[in-house]
Amino acid sequence: MRPADPWLGREPVPLSRCGRCGSAVTGGPTPAGLYETGAYRPGRPRLHAAARPLLAAFDRQRLSFIRALAPPGARLLDVGAGRGRFVAAARAAGYQASGIEPAPRAEGPAVARAGVEDADVPPGSVDAVTAWHVLEHLEDPGAALARVAAWVRPGGVLLVGVPNLDSLQARLGGE
Repeated sequence: MRPADPWLGREPVPLSRCGRCGSAVTGGPTPAGLYETGAYRPGRPRLHAAARPLLAAFDRQRLSFIRALAPPGARLLDVGAGRGRFVAAARAAGYQASGIEPAPRAEGPAVARAGVEDADVPPGSVDAVTAWHVLEHLEDPGAALARVAAWVRPGGVLLVGVPNLDSLQARLGGE
């Protein structure tokens, strides 16, 4: 792993990046209050209205991945649900959707304030789990993924998205 220090807010966030595959996880202590500031702060994010159509397109894409393996009506859990936008989109598409989110920005009746480590989800109790840009924030992504996978019923689906630091979006956004 090679270190990198992208900036979110006012303080750098240390990353450990794999030289082989390019994936990265947050490394070392996360700056205090990071998940209560910037894009993570409670309330509406800056440029929310302008970003809404693009975010809706991302949600439709994620739902198309799920729909291929778990049809509407399935029990879906969104791990790292944030403000609950994807949970709402999944509910509108006919899923029995709920979410968990450890940060104070957790909103809505379908999003419980919990993290992977302390969520009370019985093994095999959901048909589909999504974890979009979550694993890179966890101290032990492998253990978290194993825990989340246990929540999925046999034959269910687990959809995970992680940032690609070499993507066009990352290059345009910079540090």
